Amino acid sequence: AAAAAAANNARTSFVDPQKVTRYTELYLHEYQQQQQQSPPPSQRLHQISSDPLLFTIDDFIDPALCRKVQSNGAGCFDLLFPERLADLVFGGQESEMDGLLFNEATSSQHVHKKGAYPDGLHMDTNNQCLERHVTCILYLNDVPEECGGATVFPLARALPNDPALEAAQRLLHQRVSHTRAKDVIDSPDSRLLEERVGTDFDLQHLDNTSIKIQPKAGRLLIFFSRDDQGYQDPRTWHSGERIQPANDGEPTHKRILTLFKQVDYEEKTTTPLISSNTTPLPTLEEYLAPQTLEQRTWLQALAKSNKAIQ
Repeated sequence: AAAAAAANNARTSFVDPQKVTRYTELYLHEYQQQQQQSPPPSQRLHQISSDPLLFTIDDFIDPALCRKVQSNGAGCFDLLFPERLADLVFGGQESEMDGLLFNEATSSQHVHKKGAYPDGLHMDTNNQCLERHVTCILYLNDVPEECGGATVFPLARALPNDPALEAAQRLLHQRVSHTRAKDVIDSPDSRLLEERVGTDFDLQHLDNTSIKIQPKAGRLLIFFSRDDQGYQDPRTWHSGERIQPANDGEPTHKRILTLFKQVDYEEKTTTPLISSNTTPLPTLEEYLAPQTLEQRTWLQALAKSNKAIQ
């Protein structure tokens, strides 16, 4: 047991000074590029970060149509969100396994919950949805920045030796994908993640280690929860920021429509073996890696082209 623990610690420890220097240079370069760029034009795919890989598109769907969606989700299907996403962003790629979810959160729901992240932090492989590898969030209404509600990736710009990033990896090694999971809700690693509210760890060139995407009607957020090798990316632990009431005391609402791109790994790997000489079945990571890499490459090229998505 001691040897296994030592081996696990060796895998999850980041102390290589060269890696720290490389990541520092990478994040500083991205930060400087973003500072020099004008705001991304509407209906163009804009790459926010390369590691983790995040994109946004403003006005992906008519904001007026998005605002018509009701608190019970009525009107969602009028947006043709999955169809537009497949045709305009993913080169026609779609799967019957892709999952669609409507959600509304309000400041009234958050008032009695503690912490910056009232619902904790999670990976989108939560609830044993391990086949998920891309998440696409369509914001259906505007939420003023002073009212919170942003989608936050608190470890997105963390350096490799950031203790919170190491904690995030340890949780994934334990097959934990939610900081409020029963077995880890009060663990040091879960607390370390939830305490990371955008504070700078070590990199003084940046304000903090987080990336925040503020809800705006028609805005699309795309992020890859798995890297090009098919492994879960610990930098994509995320959550919805606490939602605050408006200045006049009225409750604030946040409505989103989320599509999870996923594959049917179980069906592909439960076919009876024809003979004992059959090639071993691929792991989930090996199975996901080729299509994840293809999709990541496709979207990065689309963002680089600066072409309008229409």
